[in-house]
Amino acid sequence: MRVILLAICLGWYAAATAAAAPAPAEGVPLRIAVLPVTDALPIHLALSRKAFDAAHLDVTCTFAAAASERDQLLQAGKADAVITDLIALALYNQGGLPVVAVRYSMRPTPGHPQFRLLAGGTPASLPADLAALRGKTIAISNGTVSEYVTARLLAADKVDVRDVALQGVPAIAVRLALLRAGRVAAATLPEPLASLAELQGAATLADDARTPVPGSCSVFAFTQTYASAHPEAVRAFLKVVDAMTDALSRDPRLTDRLLLENQLLPPGLAGRYKVPPFPPDTVPGEAQWSDVCDWLKATGRLKQTIPWSTVVTTNCLPAHD
Repeated sequence: MRVILLAICLGWYAAATAAAAPAPAEGVPLRIAVLPVTDALPIHLALSRKAFDAAHLDVTCTFAAAASERDQLLQAGKADAVITDLIALALYNQGGLPVVAVRYSMRPTPGHPQFRLLAGGTPASLPADLAALRGKTIAISNGTVSEYVTARLLAADKVDVRDVALQGVPAIAVRLALLRAGRVAAATLPEPLASLAELQGAATLADDARTPVPGSCSVFAFTQTYASAHPEAVRAFLKVVDAMTDALSRDPRLTDRLLLENQLLPPGLAGRYKVPPFPPDTVPGEAQWSDVCDWLKATGRLKQTIPWSTVVTTNCLPAHD
């Protein structure tokens, strides 16, 4: 009889404890859409080490070739999370798709820009500074972080964006090709293609490491629906990301191997390109978000400022467990 009573008590205690505990992440599917960018290195490492499996996460990773493809997956309900930027984040939310940023994936640091504004041409014809671009064409991607960074870099050098001709070229590789062929005077390119352009003779006139651009960064972001329904899965995901960024920071050779294995570097940069330091587990601040909204409103792409607290959260960071 004592054994039976003890078994009943233990069963009741286990049930009560399980009811009081937070919902586990185990068994919850998580679909993330990722671009071929260095920001995604922690994801690649986690997949290769089965770190998501060890954290009881059923992660499906879709590798999108371009931002437009990534955004289509998100809008079609085929992705729960993405690596994106603050411009896209604002446009998602204005368009009726609530998405929330939960952590930086990359941001500029001294000596490590995310974007460069580069000029092309022969050594004798290269512009000396941004002022020399007045009346000339700069290749960017319209309505994206590329255009935003370009506008902010020009303004910092007291060049009115209306004094240059912005040519919309969504494909980054095509932008680089136009610059090399001399069909545009300059182009704004992300890393690592910006470093390749320099290697091929282009000159950096400005970048977002030497000239701080508040909203120039990338973030891990989740749909609000997913983050609200599965907060423990989001926290578990971020813990894995933190562990992988630590591993990459400690072993540069591991970073180089992943770059080659996942074809994240163009030919010619192998062994020459250094991945920027991965950011700590923090999120963009209100001032950064306000600057992005101000630019979008000034260009007629955003009707009104979206409150920072509705699109950025710290609740899923490990420090808030």
